[in-house]
Parts: sequence; structure tokens; C-alpha cells
Amino acid sequence: MRNSKLPVTVKRWVDANPDIVETVDIEMDEFGDPHEGPWSMWIYFNPGWINTLTECHMIHEPTAKDVLEQTKLFIKPCNCGDCVPIQEG
Repeated sequence: MRNSKLPVTVKRWVDANPDIVETVDIEMDEFGDPHEGPWSMWIYFNPGWINTLTECHMIHEPTAKDVLEQTKLFIKPCNCGDCVPIQEG
């Protein structure tokens, strides 16, 4: 990303999916691709959701295109131990 402002297209997806999105952070990424800019987005999910591409409960990407591609193809419900507490008894 070229600046620290969340792209409008990503903000629309975040706003439309409050059940999935817990928090969004934008951070300077000193090791990122210089052609993509120095900023990247971190989108953390609420319990119950996973990014099956990375097998993480978040998306970390430098471009809106990359974020939205993952939201369309790889964000799925999750019932792992981190998402669903193990019930004893």
C-alpha cells in the first residue's frame, strides 16, 4: 500500500462482515515489495473463521486486490480448538 489509509474496497468488505472481522491494523512493512509500497494490512478474524490459504485466523497482505482475492476464495468457517473451546465433562 502506498499510504496508511485502508483502501475503500477493503473497508467495504470489513464493514459488511462484522461477524468475520475482529480488528484491522495497517502497519509499516520494511521488508515488503518496494513496488507495492511500505504499508500492509492485517485483518484479524473473530473466533469461528479461518483463512484456508494460510491456515491462519487472519489476512496479511499489502494490496486491496490480494486481500479481496483471499476473502472470496479462502475465508471459511472454522471449528478448531482456538475457535471452539474444548468442553470438559
